[in-house]
Amino acid sequence: MKQNKKKKLTKREIEVKKLLLVGFSNTKIASKLYITQSTAKRHISSIYRKEGVNTRFELFVKNFKDIITGMNKNQ
Repeated sequence: MKQNKKKKLTKREIEVKKLLLVGFSNTKIASKLYITQSTAKRHISSIYRKEGVNTRFELFVKNFKDIITGMNKNQ
């Protein structure tokens, strides 16, 4: 029986994920974090794999509750 263990995101993947969730493009993520576009794409692929999604939209939907909760904390 396969265990469904959620893999933790690295500190850098968390930074990339936050930028993804606010709509940054790969190019803007790379620029903001001073990394290459190739590295940004690698982080994004790893995030998708760990989160069990295939697109930015799926990532957004999966994290919608956290996004709204985070917004409310800032008010």
